[in-house]
Amino acid sequence: MKKKVLSFLFCFSTAIFYSFAASAQFADTTVARYAKDFQPEKAYLHYDKASYYPGETIWFKGYLMEGILPSDGSKTFYVDWVGDNGEVLSHTVSPVVEAACSGQFDIPANYTGNFIHVRAYSKWMLNFDTAFLYSKDIRVLSKTPVTAKARPAIVPSIQFFPEGGDAVAGVANRIAFEAADQWGRPVRVRGVVINNKGAVVDSFHAVHDGMGLFTLVAKEGENYTAKWKDEKGGEHTTALPQIKSSGFSMQLGISGTKRILSLNAAANVPDNLHHSPGGNHEPKRGV
Repeated sequence: MKKKVLSFLFCFSTAIFYSFAASAQFADTTVARYAKDFQPEKAYLHYDKASYYPGETIWFKGYLMEGILPSDGSKTFYVDWVGDNGEVLSHTVSPVVEAACSGQFDIPANYTGNFIHVRAYSKWMLNFDTAFLYSKDIRVLSKTPVTAKARPAIVPSIQFFPEGGDAVAGVANRIAFEAADQWGRPVRVRGVVINNKGAVVDSFHAVHDGMGLFTLVAKEGENYTAKWKDEKGGEHTTALPQIKSSGFSMQLGISGTKRILSLNAAANVPDNLHHSPGGNHEPKRGV
C-alpha cells in the first residue's frame, strides 16, 4: 500500500514539474516574441528654427524608429500643438513614408504665450507608457520690444584719512583718500586741495582702486577743501577733516625690511611732551 502511495506522489510531482516547466518556457517564448515583433516606437521632430515669433510657421520633419531601425509599422503621425496655458491650438496629421513625415503649424498672430508645447506620437505608441511620447517646448518670442531699465546714476564720494588720526597745523601731514560709488566700487579721481582763500596748496589723483595720498602742510586757522573730478568728468567739492591747532603728526615709513615711525610735533606743543617715555628721542618740531 505504501509503495502505491509513494508511486502516485512521484508521478503527481513529476507532472506538476513538467507543467510548470512548460508554462515557464511558453512565457519566455511569449516575452521574446513580444520584444521582437511588438517593439515600442520612438518619435523625433526636427525644426527649421529654435524659436519663433507669433504669426510665423513652424516647419518640421518627423522620424519614427522601432528599436534601432526605421519603423515600417505606423503610416500616420499625429502632432498636438498646445499653448502654455494647456489649450490645444491645433492637431495635425501627417502621412508616414519610409519612417519619415513632414508638416507645419502656423502660430496664431495674436498668441501671447512664452512657448508652445509639442506632443507627437503614432497610434501604436499610445499602447505604451506616455513617457514614450515625443515632448518638447518651443520658445515663442515677443514682438513687443523690451524696454531697458534705466541704470541708476553713479554717485561717487571721497573720504580723507590723515595718518595718525588727525591733521595737525604747522607740520607735514600725510593724508590718504579713498573714492568709491554708492555700491562701494572704486572710482578714479583727480583734484586739487585749496585753502579758505581759494589758493591751491596741493594736488592728488587715485593710484589704485580709487585710493591715493598726498602731503599737506597745514596752517593754523585755515580750512581746506578738495575740488575733484570723477572718471565721468563730474565735478565735486569735499571738505578735508578739521585741522588740529596742536598735537603730533605720526608717519610710518618703509626702508627695506625696516619700518620707521616718525612723530612730528606742532610748534606749540608743551616742552614736557617733546620727549618719548624712554627719554632718548625727541619729536621733530613743526616745519
